[in-house]
Amino acid sequence: MAIIKCPECGHQISDKAPTCPSCGVEIKGKIIKCSHCGEVYLYDQEMCPNCHHANFGPIPVVNSNPYENVQKEQQNPRRLTEDLFDNEYDEQDDSNEEAATPVANDNEDGNDGGNKKKKPSKKKKKNYSAFIVAFVLALIVLAVSGYFYNKTKTEQEIESFEYAMSSKEPMVLQSYLDQHPDAPKDHRDSILARIKFLQEIDKDWTDAIASGSKTVLLDYLEKNPKSLHKNDVLKMVDSIDWEVAVKENSVEAYENYQKEHPQGIHYGASEEAIRNMKSTTLLPEEKQMVNNLIRRFFQSINDKDEKKIQSTVNDHMSNFLGKPNSTRDDVTAFIRRVWKAELSKIIWHVLGDYKITKSTIAENKYQYNVEVTATKRVERKDKKSVPEARYRMNAKVNSDTTIVALDLTKIVEEKKDDKAKKN
Repeated sequence: MAIIKCPECGHQISDKAPTCPSCGVEIKGKIIKCSHCGEVYLYDQEMCPNCHHANFGPIPVVNSNPYENVQKEQQNPRRLTEDLFDNEYDEQDDSNEEAATPVANDNEDGNDGGNKKKKPSKKKKKNYSAFIVAFVLALIVLAVSGYFYNKTKTEQEIESFEYAMSSKEPMVLQSYLDQHPDAPKDHRDSILARIKFLQEIDKDWTDAIASGSKTVLLDYLEKNPKSLHKNDVLKMVDSIDWEVAVKENSVEAYENYQKEHPQGIHYGASEEAIRNMKSTTLLPEEKQMVNNLIRRFFQSINDKDEKKIQSTVNDHMSNFLGKPNSTRDDVTAFIRRVWKAELSKIIWHVLGDYKITKSTIAENKYQYNVEVTATKRVERKDKKSVPEARYRMNAKVNSDTTIVALDLTKIVEEKKDDKAKKN
């Protein structure tokens, strides 16, 4: 018989007592002793309340009758299973827990027949199963963590490598080398080669900038069509061509700039410059247009061609030979007046001393003020001599290539005697 603590109320009782005299819980045949910590608890509990070891079957608390214990173990195969499980890890451990209760006499009157009670030593059973499981789990966690760490590090290195190789900035490439000193050799070699290539390009770029030449800049761009400085080259060439156009300051120069740079930085400024110049500057083609019109007008008079002269004048003229608001009919009447019956020929000749000014009357509409000298020579049918006369013509011509106003003023030349007297 052994004294134990009641697993329910904690009072000390005999393990042979049918029930606890304090709380009434059943004791005999209803308790089990934990093989790990020695705690006594009710058999119907699934695990030890102290160390939480699984309940594999009852362990006899009292070893008063060895034969009785053998019978109990045969009747409880779960106890045998627990022993097998424990022995798997503790085959060489001689300190397995033995029966803790002393050998008692079978006589119920308590007479031991002179035999003394023996108290076997109690040793806590060494069980390394939990430690081994924890150690294995720790190794697995470390292995898995190491795998994912290396995988993530590799993915980050590959991503950084691809980004660096797509960059045209040497600093980005150098940053990759600094951040990934353990990167694969082929990656590091590729990065170093890329840096060297970009440095060579930068040297060519520096030389091109220093030259300030359009030809050198375009040569650089031809050799390096994908250069990081492509936009800079185009801007510099644009500025060079614009400076040339401004220096020449002609409509043709500005138009050449527009042809070279349809999306140029100074395209708007070139349009404004052309517009301003066209409004005040007489272009060579405009001067030729005015010259042809004036000559055609006088040739029509020489030819006595009324239809031809009508094509040279506007239908509504502000002034014609002093008559305001004139029409083409007034011009036709003029031809008829100058061609007198006694005349066999009229010859008007434009001397070509043009003075032409230009003014804007509306958007893209211009007016040309013309001043030129013309001579008039006639031949009579009776062969009488008629002196040549000189006239100063003042006319206005519009953008439609017609005369809108015309005046002729005869130039009176002083006689030689009068000139001598003045001198």
